[in-house]
Amino acid sequence: MCIVVVSPKGQEWPSVENIQNCVDSNPDGFAVAWNEDGEVKNYKTMGYKAIMKFYKNFIKTHDPMETAMVFHARIATHGSKKMSNCHCWISDGMAFAHNGILSVANRGDMTDSETFFEDIFLPIYRACGWEAADKAVKACIGSSKFAFIEGDGTVRGYGSYNQSEGNYYSNYSWQSYKSMYKNWSGYGNAGTGRYLTASQQSKTKSSDDNLIDDWLKAHGYGVDEADWD
Repeated sequence: MCIVVVSPKGQEWPSVENIQNCVDSNPDGFAVAWNEDGEVKNYKTMGYKAIMKFYKNFIKTHDPMETAMVFHARIATHGSKKMSNCHCWISDGMAFAHNGILSVANRGDMTDSETFFEDIFLPIYRACGWEAADKAVKACIGSSKFAFIEGDGTVRGYGSYNQSEGNYYSNYSWQSYKSMYKNWSGYGNAGTGRYLTASQQSKTKSSDDNLIDDWLKAHGYGVDEADWD
C-alpha cells in the first residue's frame, strides 16, 4: 500500500497520532523530506522507533509556516526491504515519493518508484523542464499518487489525496482501524451503506458498528481501541 503525507507551507504539522498510524500500517521503511535553507533535506530509516523519535523532534524544531514536508511509509512490493529502497529519492533539487504500483519494469532490485524517477522522469525533466515532465507524470501515474518537494518548499502532488486539517494523505492508513474500515471501499464502507446487502443497509448505526467490530475481530484486532497500541 504505502502512504504519502503532504504538509504544505502554512499548515500545522500532521499529528503524532496520525503519523504513528501511518507507520503502524506501512512498516517497511520510512522517510521525511523537507525544505531547509533553500535545499531539500531527507531523513530515511528502517526503524519504527527511529522515525517516531525523528518526527517528534522535527515538528518541535521546524516552523510549519516556513517549511513544507513530505512523509512516506512503505509497504514493499517491488524491490527488497532495505534503506536504499525507502522513499524519498533526491536529485536535481527535489525529492520524490510514490504511493501505488506503476506499469514500469523495475531495474534490478530498485523499486518501480525509483525506476520511474531515475529512468523516465529525470531525463525528461533535465532535457525539457517541468512542462514536459508533468506530461510524463500524467502518462505514467495511473491510479498512483506522487509527491515532489523542492528546495523552496514548493510541493507538487499528483493523484487523489484525502485532506484533513490542511494536510494531504494518499490513502486512509493515517486513521485508526475503525475509521479506515468505514473509508476503504474494499472493506465495505459500512458507515455509508455502500457494498452492503439491502438488509444490511436497512440496519441501524449501532448494527453498522457491530459489522465493523466483526471485521476487526476477523483480522486480528481487538474491538477496544486501547487494544490497538
